[in-house]
Parts: sequence; structure tokens; C-alpha cells
Amino acid sequence: MDGGSVLNSNGTSTIEKANGEPARWCAYSGNMAGVAMFDHRGNPRHPNAFFVMNKAFGYMSAAPTFRAPFELAANQSIRFRWGVLAFSGEPKSEALDRRFQKWSKEG
Repeated sequence: MDGGSVLNSNGTSTIEKANGEPARWCAYSGNMAGVAMFDHRGNPRHPNAFFVMNKAFGYMSAAPTFRAPFELAANQSIRFRWGVLAFSGEPKSEALDRRFQKWSKEG
């Protein structure tokens, strides 16, 4: 999916603006297929930032440490949960919002 496109829950559709922008979900697509990641409402720093790029290759990941690290004590733990949805065609904001809402209620 090199050279792909992005869409997030804020309606952002440019790589430059979406990269590091906190959002409930983020989708990356290219060549008629894509993947969306849903940030669980119980995650620390929800909504989390997402790291996205499309040069030199296509890439997207949740990035809860995009702006700052987490500092944990020796015995302290941290838990994250994300949902992942693969889709075909172009991402549709309304459909992804519905999927996110359904997933959020179930998880």
C-alpha cells in the first residue's frame, strides 16, 4: 500500500496532518484495500495519536508515546487495547464511525 491515503475520526485526510494527531480511529488504504485501527476508550491518553506515512513505504500504527513516554515504576504495568478492521474499497467515515461505536460498546 505504498503511497496510500489516510482518513481518521477527525476527518483528516492528509498524511502530514494525521501523523501524530489524536483520533478515535485511523484508517490507511491503497490499491482498493485498507486497514483501520480503533483506539479503546480505556487506553491511557485516549484518543491516542497515530503514526502514519506513505513515503518511502506505507505504514500506520497506534502511537501512544508520539509526544511523550510513559514512566512506570518497577512493578507497575500498563494495558492497551486496539481493534483492527481490514476492508476493501475506499474508507467511508460514517461506516468506520459505526464500526468503532459498535466495537467500543462490545469491548
